[in-house]
Amino acid sequence: MLKSIINNGSLFFVLIISVINQTLYSQLTPGGIGSFESNVHGKWKAAPENGDFTNIESDFFEQSGALKVISGGEHSLINYDSSNFNKQIGQEVNISFYLKSKKGNSISVTIKDGWGNAAEETPQVQTVRSNEWSYYSFSFIPTTASSSGKIKLIFANSGTYIIDALTLENKSTSNLYVSASAGNGGNGSLASPFNTIQKAVNSWKKGDIIYVRSGTYYNDNHGTGTNNNQVVNLSLAYNNAATAPDIYNPLVIRNYSGEQPKIKFDGMGGFIGGNSGTETSYLEISGFQIEGPNANITYSQAIANRTNFVNLVASNPNAQPQKKFTGRGIAIWSGHHIILNNNIVYNCPNSGIRVNNGDYVVIAHNQVYNSTWWSFNAESAIVIAQSKHIDDKTYKIKMRITHNKTYDNINKIPYFNKTYMNNGTCDGVTASSSRSDKYGCDVQDYIIDGSGCYITRNNSNGSGANDQNPNGQYKGTFYFANNVSYGNGLNGLVVHKTNNSIVANNTIFENGEVPTNVNTTYGVDWKDALNHGRQGTSGITIHSSYNVKVFNNVSWAKQANDNAFQIFSINTQNNPNAVTGSNNVLAFGEVSNTEISFFPNGFYVDKRSEKESLFKNSAAFDFELPQGSYLVDNGVQNNNIPLYDINSKIRVSPDIGAYEYPVSSGKQSAAESLTGFENINKNIDDPDFNINASSNSTGLITYTSSNPNVASVSGNTISILGSGTTQITLNQAEDDNYEAFSKNITLTVSNVKDSGSGNNEKNTDNPFVINIGKSHYNSIINMEDILDDERSYGLTDYHHLSRFSSFDVDWNGDGLNDIFMNFASRPEIGTFSGLLIQEKENNNIRFRYDPTYKVFFQGDAGNIAKSVGDFNDDGKIDVYYHTENYHGEDGKQPSSYVYDQNDQGSCRWNTYDIFYINNGDGFDVIEGFDDDNGCPQNHAGNVIFSENGETKITGFSPSCNDSYWINYSISGDEVIKDPFLVNTNCNEPGYFHEPQSTQGINYVGNKIYIPTYRSKYKYLPTGRIGFRGDSFWGENNLDNLTNSKCIVFQQWKVQIFDRNTYALIDEVELSSENFVFGAGSGSRWNNNFTYVGGRLGFGDDWFFHVVDFNNDGKFEFFVNLFPEYLQEDSNSWINGGQRIKVFDEDGKDITNQVIGWGNFHDYFELSENASELNNNRDLGTTFDIDPTQDNSIGIHLFDFNNDGFIDLIPQGGWNFNFQDMPGGTPKNSYIIFMNDGEKFFPTIVNFNDNYRTAKNFLNYAHLQGFKIPYDMNNDGFFEMVHIEFGNSINSNNKNGNIEIFEFSFDNDKDGIINQNDANPNDPYSNSNDVNGNKIFSLPNDNFSISIENLSCRGSSDGSIAVSAKDENLNYTLTINGNDTHNLNSSSGFSKSITNLNTGQYNLCFTVEDESGYNQCFDINISEPAPLSASSRVNNANKSITFNLSGSDKYTIVHNGIEKDFDYSNPKIDLKKGVNFLKVKTDKSCQGSYTEEVFISEEVEFYPNPTKDNVNLYIHGKDSTVDIRVIDGDGNILKTSCNEIQSSRKVQINLEEFSKGIYLIQLSGKTVDKTVKIVRE
Repeated sequence: MLKSIINNGSLFFVLIISVINQTLYSQLTPGGIGSFESNVHGKWKAAPENGDFTNIESDFFEQSGALKVISGGEHSLINYDSSNFNKQIGQEVNISFYLKSKKGNSISVTIKDGWGNAAEETPQVQTVRSNEWSYYSFSFIPTTASSSGKIKLIFANSGTYIIDALTLENKSTSNLYVSASAGNGGNGSLASPFNTIQKAVNSWKKGDIIYVRSGTYYNDNHGTGTNNNQVVNLSLAYNNAATAPDIYNPLVIRNYSGEQPKIKFDGMGGFIGGNSGTETSYLEISGFQIEGPNANITYSQAIANRTNFVNLVASNPNAQPQKKFTGRGIAIWSGHHIILNNNIVYNCPNSGIRVNNGDYVVIAHNQVYNSTWWSFNAESAIVIAQSKHIDDKTYKIKMRITHNKTYDNINKIPYFNKTYMNNGTCDGVTASSSRSDKYGCDVQDYIIDGSGCYITRNNSNGSGANDQNPNGQYKGTFYFANNVSYGNGLNGLVVHKTNNSIVANNTIFENGEVPTNVNTTYGVDWKDALNHGRQGTSGITIHSSYNVKVFNNVSWAKQANDNAFQIFSINTQNNPNAVTGSNNVLAFGEVSNTEISFFPNGFYVDKRSEKESLFKNSAAFDFELPQGSYLVDNGVQNNNIPLYDINSKIRVSPDIGAYEYPVSSGKQSAAESLTGFENINKNIDDPDFNINASSNSTGLITYTSSNPNVASVSGNTISILGSGTTQITLNQAEDDNYEAFSKNITLTVSNVKDSGSGNNEKNTDNPFVINIGKSHYNSIINMEDILDDERSYGLTDYHHLSRFSSFDVDWNGDGLNDIFMNFASRPEIGTFSGLLIQEKENNNIRFRYDPTYKVFFQGDAGNIAKSVGDFNDDGKIDVYYHTENYHGEDGKQPSSYVYDQNDQGSCRWNTYDIFYINNGDGFDVIEGFDDDNGCPQNHAGNVIFSENGETKITGFSPSCNDSYWINYSISGDEVIKDPFLVNTNCNEPGYFHEPQSTQGINYVGNKIYIPTYRSKYKYLPTGRIGFRGDSFWGENNLDNLTNSKCIVFQQWKVQIFDRNTYALIDEVELSSENFVFGAGSGSRWNNNFTYVGGRLGFGDDWFFHVVDFNNDGKFEFFVNLFPEYLQEDSNSWINGGQRIKVFDEDGKDITNQVIGWGNFHDYFELSENASELNNNRDLGTTFDIDPTQDNSIGIHLFDFNNDGFIDLIPQGGWNFNFQDMPGGTPKNSYIIFMNDGEKFFPTIVNFNDNYRTAKNFLNYAHLQGFKIPYDMNNDGFFEMVHIEFGNSINSNNKNGNIEIFEFSFDNDKDGIINQNDANPNDPYSNSNDVNGNKIFSLPNDNFSISIENLSCRGSSDGSIAVSAKDENLNYTLTINGNDTHNLNSSSGFSKSITNLNTGQYNLCFTVEDESGYNQCFDINISEPAPLSASSRVNNANKSITFNLSGSDKYTIVHNGIEKDFDYSNPKIDLKKGVNFLKVKTDKSCQGSYTEEVFISEEVEFYPNPTKDNVNLYIHGKDSTVDIRVIDGDGNILKTSCNEIQSSRKVQINLEEFSKGIYLIQLSGKTVDKTVKIVRE
């Protein structure tokens, strides 16, 4: 009978099964209907005939096969047989099975009359509880009789359903109920429930399911004693083997529908079962909240428990620890077929969930947190250990840990193993023994255990009885998938001594809470007690395990030098398949690779530079994927990838990590029908205009503008606000027929009135060229001395070179600028600084660390860039050190912070400022002078200045009633404090007395310019605008309103004081009304948003400058700002990125005239790929907005090229990738702004070293380095000082350094660089130098230089070839200052220097008899990188795609045919049969990558089952095929080579074999298939 069930207009997938017997067991014999061991198409038929169902061997819960149904809502199945079961009125029928599908789907079951003479029974519906296996049971009492009973399964949702162990029995079943509020006399019915779960377990019989209602369930004696037992002893249900649970009748304990019961224990644990004599098998526990006693245990109690137990074991080797400190949420010590899902487990002293000696285990959809704190057992949140197989299916997945979240599970007590004490391992081990010797002994004083998900000791080999599986080598495969682990003690996920494991689509984030550095005070008892740090790994670790496959995981380590992917004790050099995988993402940290233990090529992709864009909000532990995340669609698809993500979203094109980005709805797109939406050109004076776009969709259309300075949007009306370009984005919502879509156009607004509008100008119109003349790399020549001093202060892991340093003082009077620099800092330890003395060495700028003037203090280092000078007028340079507010963890302040731990209002945040007075042999110290009502004053920034010949320092005044600031000066050993500038804003509404503005003081001529602001607000319900703290603010209690009701922002102004009288002479309010009060829409990182207002914040440092940029006698204000937008209907602010604003002396915003003209994309004529290659950042913005950085770290304004006009140099940022096409080499460049007297031209700095233009030099400027202009050698020309931050953040130079770049400007383009030109701005006076002497010069193309890089890594065959064009002169070439060569007629005016190693070479040419001529070039000889290759096979399309790096050109040999590629992602179409592939470059030493891929022709077979012959239809063109017949034990019974006739059919006779299951293997040139046949 064929029938489709229609319900509410939707078609469902229906499976109808005729059952031949009434008993369960006959259905589960091999090949039976309910076990799905054989070909299901021989038993059931689909309607329509293409219904998608089959039996599978890759995923099962019992025996070796399951039924897989792919429901599209339109199919049904009916068995071929007319077999039946007797359906009798009133006789209960129970149907049960194990099912996995999408969590939240539904499954319906009914029984019916196979002859169609009676109505079917009312279907029963259950919701799918897990993406993994779970047990389902349905009971019916028939209302009609039939001799041909059938089962009908209804799959009401589209998707995949997998069923195993389906059975039908005539038996009586009952549900048992438990309620915490019930009395003692309950019988377990819904009306009279048991009051404990234990009573239900004790009363359980086969067929029962235990449902537990809301309430809290305690262990006996809860709240008293330390040796209480568990809440539920599961083993009591297994004492009698005859009545114990089995595969058909599992012990199921789950929450009552819609309720969540709570288990609360303070003893052995929550659910505990299994022991050496009794297995707890066929078990399911689901839907519980389980809480342990962690919150009521202190560290002192737990460490005392460990000490007491150590002492007890010394006298009694068989002693047991107190149960209160070792309890687990769920612990199964022996058993198989165990399902633990949908539980929340927390505050357990030991593991949250643990299974030992198990097989066929499912742990899914659980949360485990705040556990493993107080036990000394070294356990982890979720653990499977020393597994015990019940069959030999080594390569089948039997152990599953999926869809779990584990977080904040930390071992806080060192490990102790009494066995080590009893067997003599700890004999002679003392506190001074090595760390490894102390492991597990009483004197262990460190923690190196405790992770999120952990499988361990499943191998037979180990370092001893306690380190290997007592059950022998486990046979089965483990599966980790869709787990999220963060904030755990050590790693997020560990495969330890467990062969045959798959790790797929897990998200691992900032584990490693156990500290690596113990040379500091944390103020946390358990951390401060440690004497050794943990190992440097906090991600995914694979230890002593083989055949581990790792795909699509993302790992973000705790620290930059932690390993996010770690291999321990695996020789992958000799065992290349020990660890395999691909498409894993390194988000932060490192990857362990040693000479013999390394991950394979293509194992991971380094996305550390994009880590902040990978997740929606990692800081809030929201690991869902945002639009544009690299993790989206970049996973590999293979049989190891989970079908659903952690939230049960289907994986179509797999993403990386536990979360899948939502897929489209499958509706049509209306984008092609869109009209009325094209690029628009307007003038700044044009009125508002409307956009009237339409499409075939009826969905709502909205518009947004990416640049609110150019245009805003209200409804469909566009208002022009400034010149420039903006992206107008149309978003149309979905309707019943069409999916949502968006489209962008460009609105270009011209400003013919602005002299600087220039929207059509290109970089080719730029009159400026910036070339590097000379580079000084790694200029600190004794860095090791600095590092040694850092170690002595306990700052080894906190080395960095700070931009907050002084660069412009001549310490020793030699005419060269020296540097006083912050070298290392850690708030909880202190700050180390020192002096770098400049030395000239062969015209190279070098610095030598002088430890005579080193400084260490307990405090947070402040900005000393403007606070180094001669403060006591003795001719020696002094240092004023202000210390910033404390940035470390509260409670861990160093001893110099004097405060009350329990009083947040005490002096806990600041230390006193310090004068370091130079005595010629070090420093004398003056401190304690900056008192603020008994506490140190926070200055945040200071400025040095001279007044009446006296050097003073300006610091922040603690009270605005006294003054804005205080001037500090030195008189003898005393500090003189003078109030400085009357604060006219004091006590005004909206004014906040904040120290940051000190860094904005500008002394210009006889005036002092002070940037300040008052806080304003906009009350959204009425639109009222006022100053924060005014009467309306107070009367309406606005302090208690959320941002959705009230926006608070800054109104900027500049106060101008007379430098002589200190009188306030003017105030200029900076116009920002449109931004502050406006509403509109925008885009940031391709995320569109609508905002109702915004605010402008201070930049961090060097944020305010007063200059006359065009020499018209009027000053302009250049401000580095950090805008934020308030999202509509939200409390959240959108980061607007850093930007520059320019205001004239009246406060008018003139940014568009000065720096905002044009945009990145048009100006540089970038390719259409530019946005994608720059991480989808908006390059259509004007140049005042930095599209590449989110930080605001200052700008510098100097006349960089000595042409009389101030230029603008961003300290970091304004750099991007000029690459044209994906797959090539990035072309990253750094931009500064050159001033021609009218406007600023964005100009690329042309470094002469590829490394200087590499992404890791330019990107993330706040970490990789800072670019600051100073005249370091006092030659009258600015150099660019590049400060490499250092530490492990910088992979190129972990110790950091200082690099100096000299520029070779030629302002008048006369061929003479400025440094050698007497009149650098006059092209007609190029004959004389600065001393009036005739200048000898040569054309720029006189010298030709070519290089050959090393052919192989480690070789010495690099070369440089040079030649001279003018053969009337004799030349000398000097290489690196000492290797000289003559270029003359004897040498043919050329020279080839060979056998060179990799490195930097300085080539300088001089000319005979021209002593003043010296032309130098820096040349870099590099070596090729090793070939790196990974691949991805698409079986559906029969193609393979490679991901290659290491070269610009690749050759792929496919079955002997070579093809060349000049991009890194080539695709090869595969042929049927064996595909031999080899990837190589033009350099054999780079190695090669080989892969063999077999694409098999299809094989069809029938009948199955068969009594004798099997017909095989073999597709393709093979003329012969080898065939083997194999029995169920793997024995080869028959082999033959068969000729394939034109019919393509081959017949195999199985008549000679007994009944059973057989495998038929077929192999040929294009065929490699195995089919399973049942011989009846």
